[in-house]
Amino acid sequence: MMEIAVKSFKKQMLYLLALLVLGWGFTSYSSQFLGLIMGISFSLFSINYLARKVTNFGEKVVKNIRVKSLGMLSRFSGAALIALVAAKYETHISSMALLLGIVIGYSIIVINLVYYNFIHSSESEVNKDGT
Repeated sequence: MMEIAVKSFKKQMLYLLALLVLGWGFTSYSSQFLGLIMGISFSLFSINYLARKVTNFGEKVVKNIRVKSLGMLSRFSGAALIALVAAKYETHISSMALLLGIVIGYSIIVINLVYYNFIHSSESEVNKDGT
């Protein structure tokens, strides 16, 4: 289920990034679009990294191996790094749009996970009923 939600998330983010690049190129709001592009690109990378770590975590738990971490420090440091880049080039990158891009990415993955969890649970109920 998680693999399907992450695959769908990647597809949605790439389409959104394509639209944002068009907005960056053809409108006068280039700093806002560039901030959104950077934020969504970071959230795409971060969520892909988190999905791999969660998959490895599940495999190690099944094998009864101790797990160190899910990489929170590396994701936070990545967010701090792009915030520093946005602060350095504040005339070209909107910091609020950067933050909004990160939040949009995480919101979409939560929506995808809830949606696919709901579909999976309704399919299992249909299978239990035998219809």
